Amino acid sequence: MFTKRSLGLVLVSTAAISTAAGFFLGRRFSGASGDAAGDSQSALAAWKGGRVTEQDLRAWLEEKPPLVRGEYVADARKKRELLEELLDVELLAQEARLRKADEKPALRLRVDQVLAEGIRSEELSRQRPPTEAELRAAYEARRSEFERPEQRRVRLIALLASESDTGGRREKQDVAQALLERLKKEMKKDPHAFMTAARERSEHFRSRDSGGDLGLLTQEALAAEVGGQVADAVRQLAPGQPSAVISNPQGFYIAVVEVVRPAASTSFEAARDALSVRLTAEKAASHPRELIARLRSQAAVQIDEERLGALSFSPR
Repeated sequence: MFTKRSLGLVLVSTAAISTAAGFFLGRRFSGASGDAAGDSQSALAAWKGGRVTEQDLRAWLEEKPPLVRGEYVADARKKRELLEELLDVELLAQEARLRKADEKPALRLRVDQVLAEGIRSEELSRQRPPTEAELRAAYEARRSEFERPEQRRVRLIALLASESDTGGRREKQDVAQALLERLKKEMKKDPHAFMTAARERSEHFRSRDSGGDLGLLTQEALAAEVGGQVADAVRQLAPGQPSAVISNPQGFYIAVVEVVRPAASTSFEAARDALSVRLTAEKAASHPRELIARLRSQAAVQIDEERLGALSFSPR
């Protein structure tokens, strides 16, 4: 439960709200505060209306970036600076209350936002890690993410001629066959012979400028690119050897496989840690929505749609 003194930390200014949020929410949300704990702890500093205890100062230190906290461990001067900083916040907060700053709607809304964030953080900290059963269920549901099909890096020369063009198709087939015979000889002497021929002769315009390189593709992706007949033929090729002339309704093709990346899968044991991190993050993202939905239901929230519709805002 928040005391007036604790709440005052966020009434100083917008900057103070941001700085003090983790301090009074993270450490005091459970009910502890300088006032409440004063009977059992000696005060590091006291004034008319309040005190700062060891617990308060430790909590304030926790709000510092991790790399900075070490500076305060053994340095008496830095320790004093930390206490002075917290005293300033407390005294300004006390003055803000005297000036009734906590009654201003805009500031009250900012305080509400900080309180809401505190509830979210507290709820998330209570979440348990995924169980073994949940992890295995998630692995099975996402098995495709942990399996990689075989991929082949393919270079291709295409000579296009539709089936309706009988004469042109026969001519292209003869050209493709002659080119293949030439490549069989040249590739033994020149490792770049296929690339050169693709740049000069291929009519597959997406890959022509790159020497016929289609990239690393799965069987499915290759079929989508150049058709099932070509993909099926490429699947049978050994790396480095040109295919026979392959025909399909669009024309004639010569292909060569440069690299074969075998299919692979990640076992549950190997994927377990990464999967746990993902499930935890997914739960963290969905939990606030579930909490808010539950609170809305419990509170029986009703919205006056007519009044909302009639409301207008005047731009400043």
